[in-house]
Amino acid sequence: MPQNLRSNIKVRASNWFRSGLLAVVLSAAAFPQIPRSHPTPVAPPANPNPQQPGPSTTTPTTALPVLTGPPTTYGGVNLDNVSLTQVIDMLARQLKINYILDPRVKGGVILNTYGETKNIEPKSLLEAILRINGAGMVKEGELYRILPLADISHHALQPEKATDSSTIPDDDQIMLNLMFLKFVTSGELMKVLQPFIGENASIYEYAPANLLLILDSRRNMRRLMDLVAMFDSDQLANQRVHVFEVKNGRPSDLARELDAIVKSISLSDKSSPIKFLPIDRINTIMAVAPNPGAFIEVGKWLDKLDVPVKTRAGAVQSYVYRVRYGDAQSIGCSINALYIQFNSSGQQYGGGMGACMAQSGIGGMYGGGK
Repeated sequence: MPQNLRSNIKVRASNWFRSGLLAVVLSAAAFPQIPRSHPTPVAPPANPNPQQPGPSTTTPTTALPVLTGPPTTYGGVNLDNVSLTQVIDMLARQLKINYILDPRVKGGVILNTYGETKNIEPKSLLEAILRINGAGMVKEGELYRILPLADISHHALQPEKATDSSTIPDDDQIMLNLMFLKFVTSGELMKVLQPFIGENASIYEYAPANLLLILDSRRNMRRLMDLVAMFDSDQLANQRVHVFEVKNGRPSDLARELDAIVKSISLSDKSSPIKFLPIDRINTIMAVAPNPGAFIEVGKWLDKLDVPVKTRAGAVQSYVYRVRYGDAQSIGCSINALYIQFNSSGQQYGGGMGACMAQSGIGGMYGGGK
């Protein structure tokens, strides 16, 4: 190869290398690197139609926000059959309480919250979860003992004497309430309240003191106390008693007749829904009924029974007639002969016609006279 041709090839190669290096430098100047620090905000340009920058080729990484809030917020908590002991320990840590867990307390918890639950208190949540699993919590000194509800009455649960349901907090904490009744008997009211007590709750009665002992959650205790207030009230007690005045008959006789009528209407021979108390001394009958509307019917029957005494059918009454011109015995014998049937021998009950005439001294067809 000639020397001139070789020199021309070297010159052209050198020019190509310089051209490529220049292109790389220009491309680097056209796409500067994105600064790591946040850009300083600048005022918007005066140009109303600024040119939009081209799309960035790199995406900056941002850190995930940390959710912080009060401990009473449980929104977004999803517990799918989590062990009960784990949930108890988690809530006890938040409440900072010391507890002893009975080995019989077992179960699972399914808790899903999809909305805002800012007002949920951890202790109320713990008591609700325990109650669903048939357990309760009792404070003994500085420790909380968690055990089955069936055995909670055997532990140191402080009795209370709440009379107003509005003073009881609306939560699931177990409470023992003593209720002294005034106008109804404890035995009858216990039968009414039995279907309304909570699950694993208990109700007892002490008849000598007319007392009810109820062991239930405070939320359900509010409802039970409202029911007791409806039945055990002086207003209802005054409406159960009515006094009837007797005008013509004897109260004790009329009370027996009214009791028999009420038993017949209720189709019961053993008990009557209305109780009657006769007071002969003041001619009064006191009636006691569970429904005040029954006194209207009692008054109607009393008006029918309390009437002046009339002559009974077949009764014998005595009349006195003073004879002015004749003989009383002879007239009596004649009247007997008219109205009394004699037998074939002329005899009647108590003596014959002849004996009657003989006693009167008058002879006749029957003889016996002079």
